[in-house]
Amino acid sequence: MKCSVASFRRAVSSVTRVSGSGSWWLRRRLGAAGSARLRVRDRVAAPLHAAGDVLQGRIGLDDDELSRFAEAFHLSSVANAVVGRGDADRLRTIAWWGSALADLVLDSDSPARDAILTEAAAFNLGVALFDSVVDDSAIPAGALVEALEPKRMAARLSSPYDQAFELSCRDSALDLVVLLFDAMLASAGRRVFTDVNRRDLLADQLESMYQSELGLAPDPFIAKTGPVRFIGALATSSDSAVRLYSALARFCQEWDDWQDMADDLSRFAPNVFLGAPRLGAGAVAFAIKGTWRVGAGPLLHAGIANRLSDRMQDIIDAARGCGTTTYCKTLRLCRELVG
Repeated sequence: MKCSVASFRRAVSSVTRVSGSGSWWLRRRLGAAGSARLRVRDRVAAPLHAAGDVLQGRIGLDDDELSRFAEAFHLSSVANAVVGRGDADRLRTIAWWGSALADLVLDSDSPARDAILTEAAAFNLGVALFDSVVDDSAIPAGALVEALEPKRMAARLSSPYDQAFELSCRDSALDLVVLLFDAMLASAGRRVFTDVNRRDLLADQLESMYQSELGLAPDPFIAKTGPVRFIGALATSSDSAVRLYSALARFCQEWDDWQDMADDLSRFAPNVFLGAPRLGAGAVAFAIKGTWRVGAGPLLHAGIANRLSDRMQDIIDAARGCGTTTYCKTLRLCRELVG
């Protein structure tokens, strides 16, 4: 079996190394490039077009607020320290997505809105940067992993007024990434200071994502669904919102995994359409699924499109239960997401 997996790895690598064209061929074969991608995207967008009008106006942090965010968190310097995530403008966009997700369930006149949007922006960007550092062998990740140990984050969340619990990193460049988490935890900790149950929930979610991202937990997919759920937990604790963010998390995971399937296949990385490779049977199953999907190619595209369309419908249904404003905001954000 080990030989079969090794042979599969070599076969995929040989395809993806052909002047970049092989990678495009593989993505098209898996439905994530060319006309195949357009057909899948159109199928996923269909429930949105049938759902009705969307709310006009800005969602999430506006341009001025994003500029202040970029300055406060030194995004130009962060972009230089973690090169794999793009320039400062790209980092601003990642931050905006976090704020937009939180804004789905917030009233425009809520006194906590500004704080929550900034927390969600900092968290979304921090998670993206953490992921890049852990995945980039050229960046020593040990200092960052140590600085963001779950016990340290939980202590900062429960002691937001005590400077002794401020998070920092012995790597000065990566300390800018830690600053995002520290600011988010201190702000959230002050907001939920008297709500011990909610604070514990946030801490537990952070620990689950941390363990999953580093391969210390049996489920690697918590690292993919956890960030959206966590942003929802920052914004509200209502049951209807929990259902909405759970649906959003599942869709975002599968939407990203569909587009990343070729890369994940070549890197033997967890992917919902391929499985979670582990030593032994898990790796073999991953190789078998990968071979099947590449071999069947276009025959499986409709199944992907239908699956993603169903996930989108789940979001729409959950958003309806959260009121008209959240429903309209959700439609708009999802239309932005699927293009």
